[in-house]
Amino acid sequence: MTSKIASLFLIALLLITSCTSTSGSDTSSSETSKKDITISGNIHNLDVAKFGDKVSFGYHDYMVGDYQELKATIDTTTGDFKTSISSIAPVQIYFYHNNSLEIILSPGDSIHFKMDGSLTDKTAFINTLEISGDAVQTTKNLIAFHQDFKPDYARNELEIKKGDPESYKKYVDSLYIERNKKIQDFAANNELSSMFKNWLAVEEKYAKNVALLQYPPLYNMFTRQFLDVTPDYFNDAMKVPNFTKEDLANNTLARNYIQYYYYQLRTELQSKLSQEELKDPKKRDSVFYNTINTIAKDNTLMAQLITLTSLQGELNNNTIEGYERNLTQIENLFSGSDFAGPLNAKYTKVKNLLENPVLSEGTELLTFQSESPEGYLKEIIANANGKVIYIDNWATWCGPCKSEFKNSTPQLKEKFQKDVEFIYLCHQSEEKLWKPSISEFKVKGKHYFLSQEESNPIFKEINLQGFPTYTIINKKGDIVKSGFEYRPSNTITSEILTELIAE
Repeated sequence: MTSKIASLFLIALLLITSCTSTSGSDTSSSETSKKDITISGNIHNLDVAKFGDKVSFGYHDYMVGDYQELKATIDTTTGDFKTSISSIAPVQIYFYHNNSLEIILSPGDSIHFKMDGSLTDKTAFINTLEISGDAVQTTKNLIAFHQDFKPDYARNELEIKKGDPESYKKYVDSLYIERNKKIQDFAANNELSSMFKNWLAVEEKYAKNVALLQYPPLYNMFTRQFLDVTPDYFNDAMKVPNFTKEDLANNTLARNYIQYYYYQLRTELQSKLSQEELKDPKKRDSVFYNTINTIAKDNTLMAQLITLTSLQGELNNNTIEGYERNLTQIENLFSGSDFAGPLNAKYTKVKNLLENPVLSEGTELLTFQSESPEGYLKEIIANANGKVIYIDNWATWCGPCKSEFKNSTPQLKEKFQKDVEFIYLCHQSEEKLWKPSISEFKVKGKHYFLSQEESNPIFKEINLQGFPTYTIINKKGDIVKSGFEYRPSNTITSEILTELIAE
């Protein structure tokens, strides 16, 4: 397989497994190890008009293979809020109201915060924050760490854009030699909880490897170009580590390492197959699971988490063939584990969705009446009857597309439903997955499925280079904006739509 094909495969995997489907109500096969984590707090000087009456929480849930987001309502009279999540392992949780905070909690923990709801300055916010309950020392350690260790994203992007793997590797080597010395000084000069010691150990073990493994996809994202990277570049990062449950304390970094390790592993394995073998899913699976079985001999948890990344990516894409094809291997690998129940529940949920997709009221599945695809865009404009048009170009395998469906599309539509024509064009996808995807996220609006031949003219008309791409057309029928940056979650999108409606 050429390096360009390998890079394409890598980017496709990134899209499949990032920011994907809904959480559902899966239960663990080992309920005794799954416990609630309770987070409560009180916000004084509450400014509902400016910051709203919700506290937002986000965390990665290993049970469902997804980044979960939830909100707790603040009692506007007392300023109190409370929420809980369930987990089998320590969880790194990000939460935000007027300011942001990251915490680490273990199953069964309960923590309480008192905070000033008027402060947007980070230092002032932290200095006035009061914490009580469990994991207080761990939370204080994490806050102090983030104050001392601020990533230089601009420098990293600059180094990546050079397009020189060896140069980037030298930069990363130098950066993490210095960083790990600083971590050791931090550990020596601060009172650390045992939990945070585990968290720091993961930083030392995996942060550099994550940076190395992220290099090709980040180069693609920054430059929209593919880069030839020889397998030797990844040698150190791909040495199988002694991954333990304690490493999950730093679950953001641990998840990233497992995810990128999986991407590179699949790329390397598939590069060894012929073009004919690549077309055979059974052959691809055989090579993958043989490698997983080898890893499992020394580190079962590592093998399970790599396989979870693969399976949950497929299930998030509403694809069940791989799960069914390798059921015996999967059952043997996950037998007796906490992952077995939720994984099977997720498969059952997707299977039911595929067999019986139910569309919400207000959802229309349409076909174009124009004889040629060159007329499709004109037909959309004519049918809008002078309204502003917002076109969501998406694919069933695109994780970021679905993330917007789940988290932001409903709010945008509710705000502009009377004045904007919402159109959804599904490209480069299997038609059998189109309706289930719409059903899953209850996406109301006008939907069209396009074959490759039908998509090509639209690609040219709106300069579509990837998914998702959002195209905004004014009342006159002119394309005024088209790109990923005009996604529903971006505030600039609402601003543009408001301006166009007022014209």
